[in-house]
Amino acid sequence: MGLRFIFGPAGSGKTNTCCNEIKDYLMQSPEHQAIFLVPDQGTYRAESMLAAHMPAHGFTRASVSGFSRLGYRIFQEMHSSVSETLPPLGQQLVLSRILSEHRSEFHVIARASEKRHFAESMTAFFHELDTYLITEDRLASMAEAEGNTPLGLKLKDTCHLYSLYHQYLASHFNYQGSPYDLLIHEIPRSSLIASSEIWIDGFNGMTPQEVQIVYALIEHARQVTLTLSMDSPETAASLPVWNRPYHLYSMLMERYPGSYGTTLSQAPRFHSPGMRQFTRDCLTSPYATARPVPSQDIHILTAADTTREADEIARWIVFAVKSQKLRYRDILVLLRNPEDYMDVLIRKFHQYKIPAFFDYRESMNNHPLILLLSALLQFLTAESTHAGRGWSRNRLFRLLKNDLFTALSASEVDMLESFVLKNGIRPGQWKKEWQFHTAYSVDSDTETITEKEKAEQAVMNELRSRLLSVLNPLAESWKASVSVKDKCTLLYQWLIHMKIPEALSAWDDEEFKISRQRPSVQVWKKTIALLDEIVHVTGNDAITPEDFLAMAEDGLSSLTYSMIPPTLDHVTVTTIERGYASEGKMVFVPGINEGKFPCRIDDTGFITEREKQHIQNEMGISLGPDMMRQIYQEQFYVYLALTRASDSLVLSCSLTGSDGKELAPSYLLKNILRRGYVQTIESAAAPDSYTEDHSFISNPDQALSLFPEILRQGIAHQPYTVPSETSVWTALRNWVHSHPSHQGQLQDRLRAFSYSNHASALGQPLASRLFMKNGHFTGSISQFESYRKCPYRYYLEKGLHLKPVDQSDLDARDFGNYLHAGLHNFGDRLKQSAQQWRDVSDKDIQSLSTQIAGEIAPRIKHGILRSDAAQAYTEHALNDAFSRTLKRLRNWSRQSSFNTQMLEKQFSLHLQDDLGRLFTLRGTIDRMDTCDNAAVIADYKTGSTTANLYSMLIGYHLQLIVYLLAVLRESKNALLPAAILYIYISGDTALSASVPSSPDELDEMPDKAAHFMSGYFNQDEEIIQNLDHAFFPDSEDAPFIPVKRTKTGKIAKSGKLLTREEFSILEEKVTQIMGKLHEHIASGDIPIRPARLDKRNPCDYCPYKSICRFDRKLGDKPEWITSMSDRDVKQQLDEEIERRKNNE
Repeated sequence: MGLRFIFGPAGSGKTNTCCNEIKDYLMQSPEHQAIFLVPDQGTYRAESMLAAHMPAHGFTRASVSGFSRLGYRIFQEMHSSVSETLPPLGQQLVLSRILSEHRSEFHVIARASEKRHFAESMTAFFHELDTYLITEDRLASMAEAEGNTPLGLKLKDTCHLYSLYHQYLASHFNYQGSPYDLLIHEIPRSSLIASSEIWIDGFNGMTPQEVQIVYALIEHARQVTLTLSMDSPETAASLPVWNRPYHLYSMLMERYPGSYGTTLSQAPRFHSPGMRQFTRDCLTSPYATARPVPSQDIHILTAADTTREADEIARWIVFAVKSQKLRYRDILVLLRNPEDYMDVLIRKFHQYKIPAFFDYRESMNNHPLILLLSALLQFLTAESTHAGRGWSRNRLFRLLKNDLFTALSASEVDMLESFVLKNGIRPGQWKKEWQFHTAYSVDSDTETITEKEKAEQAVMNELRSRLLSVLNPLAESWKASVSVKDKCTLLYQWLIHMKIPEALSAWDDEEFKISRQRPSVQVWKKTIALLDEIVHVTGNDAITPEDFLAMAEDGLSSLTYSMIPPTLDHVTVTTIERGYASEGKMVFVPGINEGKFPCRIDDTGFITEREKQHIQNEMGISLGPDMMRQIYQEQFYVYLALTRASDSLVLSCSLTGSDGKELAPSYLLKNILRRGYVQTIESAAAPDSYTEDHSFISNPDQALSLFPEILRQGIAHQPYTVPSETSVWTALRNWVHSHPSHQGQLQDRLRAFSYSNHASALGQPLASRLFMKNGHFTGSISQFESYRKCPYRYYLEKGLHLKPVDQSDLDARDFGNYLHAGLHNFGDRLKQSAQQWRDVSDKDIQSLSTQIAGEIAPRIKHGILRSDAAQAYTEHALNDAFSRTLKRLRNWSRQSSFNTQMLEKQFSLHLQDDLGRLFTLRGTIDRMDTCDNAAVIADYKTGSTTANLYSMLIGYHLQLIVYLLAVLRESKNALLPAAILYIYISGDTALSASVPSSPDELDEMPDKAAHFMSGYFNQDEEIIQNLDHAFFPDSEDAPFIPVKRTKTGKIAKSGKLLTREEFSILEEKVTQIMGKLHEHIASGDIPIRPARLDKRNPCDYCPYKSICRFDRKLGDKPEWITSMSDRDVKQQLDEEIERRKNNE
């Protein structure tokens, strides 16, 4: 019995020494056994190395194990009645259930426990408490000492949860304590240990619990040999990089002072002198002088970003395998931050066809089976809590859109979702037959359901019934099931009934042909294992649906894939923690950035580092490694990473992160440069026309993907340049021409290079078929406006008849329809009673508006305004806006001589373009008021559109002027245009009046005029006075119309006032622009060129962006239009009038 040390820095052959000693020991002591104890993740490699050292390449009297496997063997030998060990997943499920059932008993944990993965983090924390020998009593004493401080409350909650956890294990399982604690008590009784000599290798530090196990082994085994990765104790004592192994050495020597050790001074791993000196001096000798000659085996790379960095690593690997005669298995990639590099390395290695094993735990969260179960459990939980709640749209379609839910096809799900969105179907309506009718006119109650709607509803009701037949029985059974076992059994039976295993197997058959992997079967097995574990943990216990959901979702989110190497010859990509024992001839360490590697230590966790330090200082109790220990650990990780390579080491960093933020190289790289091991930093090369690097064309598929960029660089260069006849790109092109199998791929790449986002003209025949019925265009003014703003959108909507998915949610158009219908209805009632707006009282308005609102509200989106309290509030707000609008219109009418003549006046305007082709515009004028021979054209608006002369002249906003043109042409009597107006009816549009020409002369415009209307007025003073009596000389009323007046009471000149001649010229020019628009439509011109007028961008709210793919970054250009002020436009109109007079 005794302890012996083997000291030696990385690469000195400690593991080989252990293997040789075990071989000699077994040959010399045939009656004894040997135990090779290594970290759990290193057992496979240790077994391989030990077998390779044996004469017959195998062994029987030696065993390789970690602490957990050693405990299993001893418990078997002693027939120990040990506690039933739960895997981490089972422990997590237990904690998840305890947290759900006892949440109200906690102070601090109650809120934190609602976060996802909290049970997982607490499982890890409890494991840490075990490893640091922290019992419930010690936790309780710490909590009592802290009192009611925040830390004290946190410790009280932790102690209570720790106690509940152990009580649960004791009541449900044969729990007698931690397996490692039981192992410590069983080792003295084990004959296996007593007859064995033990070698412990690969541990750079140990937890207090593991140290206790080593104590027991030392005191009862024949001999214990422990390797420590450090130089001699005298040297290691002064170097932080060896702090952890030296700390372990000190503890053991304090207990066993008679122990002795051997120091290995050679470094057989490192084949080159440069690597040997680098690993000996760089980190372990802080005062080492700079090397006179830089090493050729150490490289530092920088790259613009992680993608370029991964690409450079892939090309180095390809070059090393082809030119340096390395095997893929000789190459190792070590990562400190795998979340930053795994995805990009997978992608780049696939592009370069590099076989690789990525040693990391990939989550199963995005697999369809996990998503199906998560959605199904949320549906069942909601339905169990409140009947019908599970049928909410978002919750239900998350389930239906899963590829494994085959009760409805994908097209049927799409049709059903569109129908549900359009009709606003709510959870309580799924179990009743659907009968919906879309009201196209809100102010009419005479519409009936159409045959098309009947046919659609018949199909939708059949889909609804089919869905109910699948989900209703399950929901009812789920609600009736009480125990956890019943629920898990029900889930399993439903999955079998839905033939989920068959679907997964079929998916894997296809996947296996591509990747030689079967991931879906693995997901199925782990899911079933999860259900088994849930039953194992909770059994026949009763559980609420909410608690089962929380427990199941915690379990599902923790499932990960078990990765299998694709070939025997592959590059290994792993983390530094897991790859501590790995080595390779060539090693890459990417991501050496400041704060990334060495990793910045964050003060996070349930018990923070500051709190741990406080407990350590005040009570002498360690709750885990403190911050300094973690810093030393990080330095040791650096040491491990730099000592894994035997021949060549490549260190790299990126200058920008995935978020685009700048990153700085780590001080580690600066230190290596300062010491002279590397003289220059190499930059990851980007391909260009002049490159001589053949690694860019080592793989045809990868090389061809670079062709467009090379040609684009040549075109961007002035004068144009193309690769020379001797360049690698020309050689690649010639190779492709001699290999027909790749010619199509080259053409595809070049086609992408020449791509332009251009829509060809349709031609007149096709345009006529799409836009003109019987060769004659008949449409609305808004169609012309739409074409002017974006011809391609007009083509999509009016040619291809595309439209966004009709949703039941209320939008601005619904508000406008509501208020428009109310005003029309109110105006009709006034007309029927031969009244004008000025004749109604406040009481009449209140009575009529309430009555009208009650008739209109049920017709808006299938009665959505009456669906819940939130929508009822919306209805109240709309009714309030309606009532306010009526009062404002009434008040203006009382201050005006104009009378309402027509409401919802329909018209047809026949026009002709310059080529003599006729076209017809149809529309409805909201309102026309007259006084004598003057007419006011008004359009009700709920948006913020303002009247603008220039937007009329360019065809951007045509409504008002075309309405005026239609009225003037259809009128039997000569009419004067008194005004063209937008009247705002929502009460929330803030408009500003025209800028006064002289602020000193003009009164400020009252707010109500600016918020009420926008438009243009005949400058005739009598007409303006009839429009608004506030402009009579003796009036003191505030005006309703946005017209200015001077301090003397006269009407001020502004761009809002037009003469009859100016109105006429404006009508002519708008007629001409409409003719031009008709010519373009008839010719089929549909360029992807939205017109941007000042800051107004048609693309902002366009639902077709994914179709047109307009992108200014890719060279697409809009039609830029700079607006003109009303005064400037008015000046142009006056110049045109003057020119015509001069020509007469």
